[in-house]
Amino acid sequence: MNITINRPNNTQVLEKKEIPMTLIINNTHIIGFDVNTTTLTFGQIPPNLSSRREITISNEYNAPVNIEIRKKGEIKNFITPSETIFTLEKTQSKKIIIYAYSQEAQNKKYEGTLEIIIKK
Repeated sequence: MNITINRPNNTQVLEKKEIPMTLIINNTHIIGFDVNTTTLTFGQIPPNLSSRREITISNEYNAPVNIEIRKKGEIKNFITPSETIFTLEKTQSKKIIIYAYSQEAQNKKYEGTLEIIIKK
């Protein structure tokens, strides 16, 4: 038996953006940070502490768009966005906080990407 499910075209992907992310966990209890503007860098933190970064997502389309945020790579288990699915109206912007938690992480550098998917 074949079953075909037709989806309405309201889930068409308009654009995908990937932002590199890094987090360094160490036991030295030295906290470091990075002000890099091309990578979402959470800096260097000891185990069981956290760091956070803020990003602003803006709708530059002439209509409302749906936003989905995904985490990829080795860093994904330590990253939590404040929101992962939401709608932006025309010309609307929204600040999203990205939290990095070092619980149960080994001392090393974790890398990955934050994928922002913009849908119709």
